Amino acid sequence: PDLVGDLRKILSYGIGITGSFIVGFDHDGPDAFDLILDGVKQACLPAATIGLLRPFYGTNLWTRLRAEDRLVQLRTRAIPRAMQLAFLPKGMTRIELLEGLRRAADRLFDWTFIGERIRGWADLVVRPPESGDRPMPLDRAVQMFRTGRNTMTIDDQGLRAVEETLAYVHEVAPFLINRAVSSILTND
Repeated sequence: PDLVGDLRKILSYGIGITGSFIVGFDHDGPDAFDLILDGVKQACLPAATIGLLRPFYGTNLWTRLRAEDRLVQLRTRAIPRAMQLAFLPKGMTRIELLEGLRRAADRLFDWTFIGERIRGWADLVVRPPESGDRPMPLDRAVQMFRTGRNTMTIDDQGLRAVEETLAYVHEVAPFLINRAVSSILTND
């Protein structure tokens, strides 16, 4: 199966996709992060998230990891939940897993990378979706981000990337502007 090709086909209809990825499975090695980032870029996923595998109490995964003596009891709650690693990974060290997760998350949420993916999505769309939505004017879309940047994690360079992305979408696929705005907000 060609997952990237299938995702690109769905995106070509103007349907936005949020990719959610989990790392830490036994078959994941240190290269898992680059594979995810490459796939997200090739597929032009407008929004994406990444997180650690969670062995919830009582699940088959928890039972197996417990039998393999791979569960870890954290002694502190000071670590952000997204970075709490409650098990010993098999295909990489704990440090490799946590550093890889941080690097991948930083890249996924980089405004320039988000813009590249959304511009790629706009290029894929072969016909306007039949949604009945009226496209937001470009100046209004840009103004939303300029005025809202104080509540978002967006710096000057990020704002430029967002503005360039919205201008590109408005030029190439103006019917997609509302969805592009929504995807950008999803990534924040």
